[in-house]
Amino acid sequence: MVPADSRVGSVGAAVHDLTRHLPEPEVLDRCPTCGKDVPWPCRRFYDAAYVVSAAKLRIEDFVPPELHPRLPKPGPRTTPTRPSRAPNEENHRG
Repeated sequence: MVPADSRVGSVGAAVHDLTRHLPEPEVLDRCPTCGKDVPWPCRRFYDAAYVVSAAKLRIEDFVPPELHPRLPKPGPRTTPTRPSRAPNEENHRG
């Protein structure tokens, strides 16, 4: 449980999306929530990561170490950096 008025609590929905869109351990290059044809990191992960970063939280604290090399690089941005849309990403299931 996290207090709603904490930094993590203030971006709770983004933290939930961030962790929900993590790949399965046996298939690290696909988003299981968006679909098998959607590469990871998916667009929803990027959106959530941007919100978490904007709250001055480290994305690495919510992601397994083996995925750290594939995370978006921190830095000043005004809009999220997103990959191009995958063929079935509009059929997102989460």
